[in-house]
Amino acid sequence: MEFEQYRFFVSTAEEKSVIKAADKLYVTRQTISAALNRMEDEAGFPLFKRSNQGMELTEEGLVYYKKAKKLLKDFERLNADIKGYGRR
Repeated sequence: MEFEQYRFFVSTAEEKSVIKAADKLYVTRQTISAALNRMEDEAGFPLFKRSNQGMELTEEGLVYYKKAKKLLKDFERLNADIKGYGRR
């Protein structure tokens, strides 16, 4: 999986909507949908329950979300650390 897919996944989980996630990340909803479909294909199980009311994480999706969220936070910390080293 690609790193950007994790951002799309986490944003969709938090917004409970592909459209809102796409607006938040300044990408098209087709971009988000394609990334989520690839993730689900690669994982071998659905990450979301889709309905007219929005998107909810499946049980497996919730586990995946927690790990993806940690991955993104670790990446943000890494970037902050790298910037800090440059100022020494």
